[in-house]
Amino acid sequence: MHWQSIIRRENGYAVLAVLSLSFLAWYHWGMNVTQRIDLDVPGISMMNDAINGGNSLGHFVQRDSTLSFTCQTRRSNTFPFCSVMIPTSSRAVQGLDLRRFHSVQIKLSYSEASDLQDSVLVYLLNAEHDAISTATISRANLQTIIPVNQPTYSYSLPIANFYVPSWWSFLHSKISDHSARLDNVTDIQIATGDSHARKNTTITVRSVEFVGKWLTLFEVQFVLVAAWMLAVTVDVLVRLIALKRSLQANQNRASLLDMSLTHANRERDKYRKLASLDKLTGLYNRQGVQERYLQRLDIKETLFLILLDIDNFKRINDTYGHNEGDAILVNLATTLTAHLREDAVIGRWGGEEFVVICSAKNHTVATRIAERLRKSIADSQLSLYLPVTCSVGVTNVDRSATLQDNLERADKALYQSKKDGKNRVSTGFYLAAEPMA
Repeated sequence: MHWQSIIRRENGYAVLAVLSLSFLAWYHWGMNVTQRIDLDVPGISMMNDAINGGNSLGHFVQRDSTLSFTCQTRRSNTFPFCSVMIPTSSRAVQGLDLRRFHSVQIKLSYSEASDLQDSVLVYLLNAEHDAISTATISRANLQTIIPVNQPTYSYSLPIANFYVPSWWSFLHSKISDHSARLDNVTDIQIATGDSHARKNTTITVRSVEFVGKWLTLFEVQFVLVAAWMLAVTVDVLVRLIALKRSLQANQNRASLLDMSLTHANRERDKYRKLASLDKLTGLYNRQGVQERYLQRLDIKETLFLILLDIDNFKRINDTYGHNEGDAILVNLATTLTAHLREDAVIGRWGGEEFVVICSAKNHTVATRIAERLRKSIADSQLSLYLPVTCSVGVTNVDRSATLQDNLERADKALYQSKKDGKNRVSTGFYLAAEPMA
């Protein structure tokens, strides 16, 4: 049923909504992936301000999966610093794609021999191709740690907060894009902080790991949007197909209904016609004559009634049987039909009595038509045993009167024909009759 399909469709959307919320909850509280950086692999290197002409001293030690370095800075004409470079991969130019990670977790210990409060700089170095020089460059992405007063502390740095420092932008001024990029991070650089003061700093890196999700937020949103678009598209297609089928079914039902109505109308007309016909002769019966009489009244023409009665019909039935009588009735009906125009109404009024409704210019013409019918009947061989004749009465139709009233005048004229010797035509017109031509 239609309401059941609606409930199923709405349940489908409800299930999809629950799945979408579950998927978002899984993304928020689960779906975690962690990439831990190995701190005791070969390839870790030390870097200080000597590359810029400085005099700072530093060294590092790898022990028990930790990395510790000490830096003694000295004043010079350049910024004093020390740092360690930790590769994220064994391949030099193939790094980590951090776009699906949301933070980097760094556990370290920090100590300073003096009372100086300094920071720790964390760089994520992204290897990429320089379209201008066709060389490989390393983009510096920076965040700053303010060490806490604890022996060991774990710092969580959001990936989204890394930025390209100004010194790197000045160094690569020909590059138009100076935003952070983290799709190919080959090294993590941990360096002493921003202070220019002399310091004696020890930093021990105990662990570095990237925390993220199996899918990025964009991928999660894409999956959800695609799922809902697919569901809506399928729903629309199903609705369109159902609508098309419904329209086709309605058209088929309408066609069947039309066919049924047409058949019913034909059957109705058939039975209505049968109800208005005489079963023996095929002519109109009384009901049929009355119906046609009313229809002919709507036509502006002069109408006449001709009433015929077979002479001595009872004696014929008594002498030759009813089968012969029926044969005479059928033959008479055929004769009347053959000698009248198609627009004439011919009916069997009852027993051996027939009625004709026809149009004529005036009652003289109508009388001639009646006489022609009488003579045709007398000249025809309606019976194998004896000649058959009819007595005829003619009258004009008074439109203000009923059919029965008009037939009474025709019947009086017919009675006059019987009285005058049968096999003849008599007339009986009402006073408003047209003058004889």
